[in-house]
Amino acid sequence: STCLSFARRTSDDFLSVIAFQTSAV
Repeated sequence: STCLSFARRTSDDFLSVIAFQTSAV
């Protein structure tokens, strides 16, 4: 459960970074 939520948060942060990079370009 903890590992799952950690992976979910990591993927969310990853998507946030991707969105930021895309909007920055």
